[in-house]
Amino acid sequence: MEAIAQNELRIPCIGAIKRSLCKAECCGPIPFPSEQYYQLKHLAQVEPVTEVRTEDGRFVFPIADDLRCVFLNRTTYMCSIYEQRPQVCRDYGHIDELPCPCFKTSGLMRTRAERREMRRKIDRDMRAMAQRQLRKVRRKI
Repeated sequence: MEAIAQNELRIPCIGAIKRSLCKAECCGPIPFPSEQYYQLKHLAQVEPVTEVRTEDGRFVFPIADDLRCVFLNRTTYMCSIYEQRPQVCRDYGHIDELPCPCFKTSGLMRTRAERREMRRKIDRDMRAMAQRQLRKVRRKI
């Protein structure tokens, strides 16, 4: 999976959020490079219920009680670390493996039915991923 260059981005996320077309459904828990996470942790909008670390310590997977990203403002749906966000966040919606619920990779808006189905899929996927991580943590305790 190749990272997308900044000048190739076509998904109008911030404009969609400001016009209430998007509620940042894609902003679920993600693994952060450990060094980056601890440098930015003071900007978290909610306290994580757990922080799962990879065995080698290179990544941290902070999980909030609502299974959303800890850096997502729950009122404005804006990212508190937008300029410093991890690459996976930058790539979201621009590659097929990380689909945006509101926009197609072409930048065109999805139909209402497409958005509804995509939101269901993302919600299922994020919940399943977070539950797997929580089970791993509980096994270690």
